[in-house]
Amino acid sequence: MSVTRPRPVIPEDLPKLLHSLSYAVIKNQPQDIISFAVEHFTLMYHEREREKVDAEKRKDELILHEKNKFTIRDEKTNELLYLDEYEGQLC
Repeated sequence: MSVTRPRPVIPEDLPKLLHSLSYAVIKNQPQDIISFAVEHFTLMYHEREREKVDAEKRKDELILHEKNKFTIRDEKTNELLYLDEYEGQLC
């Protein structure tokens, strides 16, 4: 009697990560592949974390920018205009 086991689920990013490492190993031909892999994944990790921080900064800047905008209504056309508080220009 054979037992069927559930097929393992491959994480979505795993093939991309392994391809990235494989390409870097073939390109650089390191003597110690394990140490090279540690460096490779550490760099990828720090880059990802830096991108998260940058994205949060851009989000915070956008929120701050949106909070500092005022709307005014053009008396002639009755259109809603946005006035940027810092630049004093119509947006």
